[in-house]
Amino acid sequence: MIFEFIFIFLIYLFVIPVVFYWTEVRQLPEWLRFPPFNCRKCLTFWTLLAISMIVGLSFGAYWFMGTGIIMAILTAIAMTVEQRNKTIKL
Repeated sequence: MIFEFIFIFLIYLFVIPVVFYWTEVRQLPEWLRFPPFNCRKCLTFWTLLAISMIVGLSFGAYWFMGTGIIMAILTAIAMTVEQRNKTIKL
């Protein structure tokens, strides 16, 4: 169980910078430029969700899958709050 916990954080620490690089530094490929994947928040959420569900269902690690889904949701909420706080209100 401790290895699953470490593995989910390693995936998290890998996905966050890669998604930042794909969306902010380098433009997404043309085939990924549609609404569920065009912003950093959406691409991070769906990537974390997909990886955790694929790994969890493939290996029968439902604790891993649940933790990954919770982390994906909390990350999306945190990015939404950060975006709301950085937006200038007119």
